[in-house]
This record gives sequence, C-alpha cells and structure tokens, in this order.
Amino acid sequence: MYEIKVTAMCDGQNDNYTYLDGGLELPASKETIRAVMGRAGVTDEHIPYTTLHYECRMDHLNKLMPEKCRLDELNYLAKRLSDLSEYERMKFEGAAILSNGKVPADFINLTYNLDCYEITPNIGDDERLGIYCVEVHKFGSL
Repeated sequence: MYEIKVTAMCDGQNDNYTYLDGGLELPASKETIRAVMGRAGVTDEHIPYTTLHYECRMDHLNKLMPEKCRLDELNYLAKRLSDLSEYERMKFEGAAILSNGKVPADFINLTYNLDCYEITPNIGDDERLGIYCVEVHKFGSL
C-alpha cells in the first residue's frame, strides 16, 4: 500500500467547517472515507471538502503538488502509486521531477505513461548518454 496521510476540512453551511480525522491514509475505500467523515460528524457525502494537508512518502511529490487538493484525486493518485512496482516508482519519481506537473491529475496521468521513461544507471554526462543510446538502441529506436 502506498499511503498518503490526509487532514481535510468539509465546507459546511453558514461558514461552518468540520475537520476530518488526520489519520486518514490513502488509498482508502469509499466506505473508509465515509466512516472517517461520519466520525467527524459529516453525514452528507455531497458536502464539498478541501484537503488542507497531506503528506506522501515521496518527498519530491510533496514539494511538487499544490497545497490543497481534492480528496478523490489524492485517493486515486495513491491507488495508482500503490499499484506500481518498485522499479516503476523509481521511474515515476524521476519523471515527476522532470515533468511540469502541478496538480494531482498531472501525476495520475504520468503513472499511465511510465513506459516513455527509462532508468539509465551510471550515466553522468553527455558522452556516456551518447554511448548508451548507440549501444542499447542502435540509434534506430530513438
């Protein structure tokens, strides 16, 4: 499981706000999210909510994502990340740093395009990169 810990706020009627339990770990089922909302006193699942704080195990992703996100997007991103292998997570982290992603949807889409990226160890300069491209891809595959 690839958890993202969340603290969220539900926008209520008349400027009332209810804070959801900070112990919510994503990905979570709809039932789990509903139960956490119920413990916070929120019984209407159609009340809009704003994520106030979240923390992902991937430090770079914490820095790249906006301060506030929708809970359903964060949950889906956590699900996508939890389905990745360790190798795919390494590719994702590098691709996320290189991308212009700014919102969860950008990073969700990135999880579907990891086949466009490669991890190439021991390449520290342009010369080694050129040698790698010629030897591995024989130039025609690029």
